[in-house]
Amino acid sequence: MGTPAHDVSETSALVLLWTDRSLYGGRVAGEFLRRVNLGAGERLKGELEELVGHVGEEVCNRKHAVRELSSRFLASSPDAQAVFLGAGLDPRPLEAAESFPGARVFDVDAGDRGAKASLAEESGAGGNVAFCGADVGDPGALSEELARAGWDRGRATLVVAEGITYYVDKGAFARSLGALRTPGGGLVLEYAVPDEDVEEGDREAYAAFFARLRERLGLPWPLRRYSVREAEALVGGLGGRVESTLGQGEMEKARTGRLSTYGGRDGAVRVTLARF
Repeated sequence: MGTPAHDVSETSALVLLWTDRSLYGGRVAGEFLRRVNLGAGERLKGELEELVGHVGEEVCNRKHAVRELSSRFLASSPDAQAVFLGAGLDPRPLEAAESFPGARVFDVDAGDRGAKASLAEESGAGGNVAFCGADVGDPGALSEELARAGWDRGRATLVVAEGITYYVDKGAFARSLGALRTPGGGLVLEYAVPDEDVEEGDREAYAAFFARLRERLGLPWPLRRYSVREAEALVGGLGGRVESTLGQGEMEKARTGRLSTYGGRDGAVRVTLARF
């Protein structure tokens, strides 16, 4: 294929620029990524890499962990539903739908999802993925829009929250997760810990990173960050149990088979798998 036909915004492109394409399996995700132009995010990517040079490795580690934990759940419950919150342009929901054809997958983000739906159709996505425009911070509207798209609250549901915890009020986020909780369901939760929970040698760089990201996004409030204890309390308050929580050292070892970037340190990002 020639030049990608679809330009995307700076912030939408950012995480995908850091992501190794090999982290997406299947034909559909590959076709989707070939159809987008991520050039708008290059400048912001460079700015943030000046603050945390290995941020691209951290993103790849987290994406590998989210993929593996999501797949673990869906492999054990292949006819479950999977709701990807704040999915943006990430083709992970398309990959999940292709890998687990018995699952019903919902790709959720604020605003119109028509452009992504069109790209997914062009890329050969099947009929088991639905696109839902809904605000993750509005639990009532979120569950209503999902139900309208075919979500069945009586069927086991895996909720995948990657790259969204930073931007949603913590109370509203907890209520949204509660609205989507189902018996036999699960949660893959990605989040960043606060400065005081980052190893001392890394703390200053991550503080500057999150401050710069907030500034460039024009947010009037700091990015939301969760301690591991807060994340566990969130899951417990929903009646769930944490099955595993991974730091960056564990994620890197699982992805690459070695500890080169982190040397066993946990970095700023965690990924948790919980079950209900």
